[in-house]
Parts: sequence; C-alpha cells; structure tokens
Amino acid sequence: MINKDLNFEGCRIDLAKHTRVQIPDFLQVDAAERLRSCLQNRVPWSLSECCDGGSKTIAAHDYAATNATTRAEHLLKAYELAKTQFQFVFESYMMLKTVKEGHDPTLILHAILEFINSEEFISFARWLIGDQKITHANALATVTEPAIF
Repeated sequence: MINKDLNFEGCRIDLAKHTRVQIPDFLQVDAAERLRSCLQNRVPWSLSECCDGGSKTIAAHDYAATNATTRAEHLLKAYELAKTQFQFVFESYMMLKTVKEGHDPTLILHAILEFINSEEFISFARWLIGDQKITHANALATVTEPAIF
C-alpha cells in the first residue's frame, strides 16, 4: 500500500525540523486510485459542524436525504456564524466509529484503518515520528472543497 520508493529518511528529518510534513505519492498508485474511487463513489458522507459551541454530526442517511437547496441554506447559515464565532462544516466519514458499529464493511477505508493499526505501520510511525509510545492510529475521511471549511 505504501510507496516503498520514497525517501522516508528525508521526511523524518523534515518532520523533526518543522513539526509537520507532507509526503507526496505516499500510497502506491493502484492503492491511491482505489481509495479515490471509494471516496468519490461509495462513502456515505455525514456532515460535521460546529453548533451551539460544540460539535454535531448529521448522520449519513439523513444528510443524503437533504436536497441541494437545503444543503446550500445550511452552508449559508454556517458562513454567517463564521463571521462572528468559531465555525466549521465539512463532510466526514468517521472510520473508527463506523468500523466499531459494523457499518459499510466492504469499503476499502476499513482495510486502510486495519493497515494503519498493523504492527508494520505502527512501527513505521514510531520510527518516522520518533515516538516509541505510539500504540494505535485513528483516521477520519473528509471532503475538502471550496464551499467546505
């Protein structure tokens, strides 16, 4: 799944130096294409948002049932609130929660969550980050586009 041809030592140095690193081409091409297809065509997205000072999620089945006009109105309200207070609204798929609840078992996202919790990946993460206390990983799939913040 991971592109083994990358210079991870360089990434490790950059991470230590800057406290963050972006790793282009991290996935092998076929894995990246399968993931993109899944995200574009199969994921039942929920809507996560800041609401009344806390966070709220509109479940995937309810969010899918809303029409384009209702979604646009919802975003406009969020934009107005963002003028005067902290606000966010984005489409999400809570991978760990969904796996624990047994939903959507055929999505490749579940295999990715399993992989990033494998001893092989956890060992890699410990090495890359330089933290031997790492015991597990969590993941969240999100939609990033101009109207979402």
